[in-house]
Amino acid sequence: MEVASWQTASRDDGKVALELLQTRSCDRVEAIDRAAFFDELFEYLRQIEAWPLLEELDPQDRQRASIPYLRFVLLTLMRCVGGVQSMLATHDVLLTDEALMAVVGFNALQVQRGTTERGLSRRSEPVEIRGAVCYETVADNIVKLGPAQLEKMLNGLIACLAKQRVFPNKIDCVLDATDDEATPKYKTDEGGEVPHVTREKRPDVRFNRHAQKVKTTVWGWKIWVAWEPVSKIPLAIRIDGINEPDNQHAYDVLAQASHNVAGHATIRSVALDRGFVDGKLLWQIDNDGIYIYIPAKANMTITTDAREIARRAAAEAARGRSLEGCCYQERHQTVTVGSGKNARSKTLTTTVVGIEALPCDFWN
Repeated sequence: MEVASWQTASRDDGKVALELLQTRSCDRVEAIDRAAFFDELFEYLRQIEAWPLLEELDPQDRQRASIPYLRFVLLTLMRCVGGVQSMLATHDVLLTDEALMAVVGFNALQVQRGTTERGLSRRSEPVEIRGAVCYETVADNIVKLGPAQLEKMLNGLIACLAKQRVFPNKIDCVLDATDDEATPKYKTDEGGEVPHVTREKRPDVRFNRHAQKVKTTVWGWKIWVAWEPVSKIPLAIRIDGINEPDNQHAYDVLAQASHNVAGHATIRSVALDRGFVDGKLLWQIDNDGIYIYIPAKANMTITTDAREIARRAAAEAARGRSLEGCCYQERHQTVTVGSGKNARSKTLTTTVVGIEALPCDFWN
């Protein structure tokens, strides 16, 4: 007959000190600096009222769950913040560390023997420290999170940081989209095929920037992020298929960023790249009173006008005069080219022309 019993533990610092004095030995020494860091990090999340956002990530679809879903979320946070490069490495770096697992909620006995006896009968060689949970268990549970849940959690965290006055009053943000590539073997939450798109890309040939483009198919997702460039903290995020164009969710992300920091900061300007040159998008941003910094394409009217005005400003500067509505500046920098006996000095000149009220409707 099996008898269920509780195994409780109590803390007795005096007995520990006496044991060390009498035996002059201990099983091992654990560094507590990492545990203290994550303990303070989790306490900070509670203080800024971000802890409920992590608790809401529970998909509520697990049956007979013995481990709270929040622990898998915390383990993933520790892996990302701690710079653990793979799920496989979490076993040796995190899951077998008693001090770190105590921060998450596992005790020393669970770290030594595991939280369940599942799989022990198939193990041929017992291990000294089994680990709190299997890294595959963490992966199998954390992948249940969908893009909508991640967006809600991240945007909520940003709003909590804004309340702490982390961002400046006037934000000059950057907005960009990046690919998160997968393989054709991946499946969506509904079991369907991962989004994919066929593009023409130039091969990564270092000495031939004009190599002929070839068609290639990529699978995965695309992430739109607006962030504050000084602190490098995101302001808003959006996740969609990799087959969506860059300007698809650009305005929505910028609007979400404004909403996240509302009442504590204001977005003053946004820097974009050429992938966002879209008349409707730029018109919407301009209507919100946000300044736009974007590199113009060579075939645009505004580029032709700006270069002509810059040439006239340079000509006037050569005569010692300035062109009305323009600011002309030069920087001369001496650099060393080559090495050893072939080294020589070379003066580089950088010219910048600022043009005020450029007469061109950039959204047309």
